[in-house]
Amino acid sequence: MKGKINISSKYNMIDDKLQISINGLQPFQEIKLEAEAKDDMGRNWMAFGIFVADEEGNIDLSKDRPTNGSYRDCDPSGLLWSMTLQEKAPSYPPMFLKMSTSSHEVTFRLLYEGIIQDEEVIDVNFTDIDTEMITLDKNFIGKLFTPKEKNNLPALIVLGGSSGGFMWSEQIAALLSSRGYAALALSYFDYQGNYGLPNELIEIPLEYIENALEYLSNHQAINSNKIGMIGISKGAELSLLFSSLTSQQLAAVIGYVPSSHVFQGISMGDNKAKSSWTYKEEPLSYINYPKGVVFTMDMNASTLCNIHERALQEVDSEQMKAAEIKVENINCPLLLISGEKDATWPSYKMCKAITKSLKDNKHSNKVEHINFPAMGHAFFIPNLPPIIDSPLVTAQDAAKANREAWNSVLQFLDQYMNE
Repeated sequence: MKGKINISSKYNMIDDKLQISINGLQPFQEIKLEAEAKDDMGRNWMAFGIFVADEEGNIDLSKDRPTNGSYRDCDPSGLLWSMTLQEKAPSYPPMFLKMSTSSHEVTFRLLYEGIIQDEEVIDVNFTDIDTEMITLDKNFIGKLFTPKEKNNLPALIVLGGSSGGFMWSEQIAALLSSRGYAALALSYFDYQGNYGLPNELIEIPLEYIENALEYLSNHQAINSNKIGMIGISKGAELSLLFSSLTSQQLAAVIGYVPSSHVFQGISMGDNKAKSSWTYKEEPLSYINYPKGVVFTMDMNASTLCNIHERALQEVDSEQMKAAEIKVENINCPLLLISGEKDATWPSYKMCKAITKSLKDNKHSNKVEHINFPAMGHAFFIPNLPPIIDSPLVTAQDAAKANREAWNSVLQFLDQYMNE
């Protein structure tokens, strides 16, 4: 008797919880369930679980945990995030490189004694069938994702970090559009200089963000009273900084692993002592990196954390105060997300400093800080193999943090952007 794989839908959003079951097995039969997918570089990723059928010959991944495999707890999406790269000597970083919003296939195989008994293929998607995307290149470079033929939409500016380009922002914006938001992935610099953007994160003018905000405010399908911002890392620094300086009323701001201060700009192979940002043609005060620091594309995270820790220790009190983001001026609800094992910069400590500053200044808007003790810096979308940027972080803990953080973001947005 052959078992059969049952999956609730062949079309799934990446943040959905899969519903996978197997029936037609012998009572207490042990089987292997594999999952295989390719990343945007065409590289194979695989996960597996060994499961034992119940007395009726059934397995339900929402109730049954594997006895062995690439993940250990009961998790219907465990075979997605626990995939590992099958290349022995990868020519690119060993992370699931998702640099687009194109769907990808996941193949599930049921094996008994090494022989394939059944196979099912599903699509995993970042946009739904109602999503429209346009690229914008006048006054700013962005990709706007919107649900088709909808009006009065809440909108978000989405800002990636120091990876540059549309990394992180494009995937987050696409997924937010499937939840009913207009989401503008905004590229503010690019190491390759694509679209004519700066090729270093040096003295980026905040007026660039103002241009994007003005565009969204004047868009006929967007509710100009419901525009917010979401960013990660340097993009979170930018989100907090901009929202502390703008006179435009924002509806909500979300910072994944943000900074409490403006840090020196980043240039590959050169330690230019310049600010990351300017406003009204003036560079903003910043914390200098230690002398002799050289940034490279293959820098490991522990080096980055050491750089930021040293910078915070070596800066004098006057410069520290001048570089502090005046978060008390942010006139909207604020959600901060940190990882206590952050190996890029001390986001947990900086989030605590931000919340203390807001409390000391009797900030009147809602402020929520969610910390994940077992997570690092690289938060991303649920159900992708997580990016592990610290030896202290496990894939299971990172996957759990990614899902819980994303759910918190959606709940926060629903509360403050859809009132």
